[in-house]
Amino acid sequence: WVMRRIRGNDSGHRLPGEAHDGLELRPLIYQIDLVGDVPRVRVDFIAINYLKKTIELRELKISLLTGTGHVDITNVPLDREVVLQPRSSFPVFCSRVLTDTESRGSTATPGYPVIGGAIAFVARGRTGRREIQYGPVAAKVINGSVLAPRQTAV
Repeated sequence: WVMRRIRGNDSGHRLPGEAHDGLELRPLIYQIDLVGDVPRVRVDFIAINYLKKTIELRELKISLLTGTGHVDITNVPLDREVVLQPRSSFPVFCSRVLTDTESRGSTATPGYPVIGGAIAFVARGRTGRREIQYGPVAAKVINGSVLAPRQTAV
């Protein structure tokens, strides 16, 4: 019985503290780019497939990204759908163009290249005919940065 629980829970019951159903997404880092032609936000994740089958990651939607040095950013979608091979991981990212309000409300903090923040998101995928969901995740810690043009002294 104990070995069955350690090996992977063959009984079908969820282990205490287990937060996934074969699919897990871990936020890595985010970046707000104000230097480029178009201001953008990008959030990098690692997607992990614990199953013995492939998973088509079809949706990863960030509902809220908060942090020091920028306004709250909402509704950041998955850049492209990804097929996760069995028992593997793959980097994925969400990105979108910032609105004028978001880009004006984001500033780089001198001396603080890394900014702490929190992220809320949900992910959905499919393996065969079965739908898989990870989340909704209310708040996970994430670090990031704001790339802003240098301020010139007048």
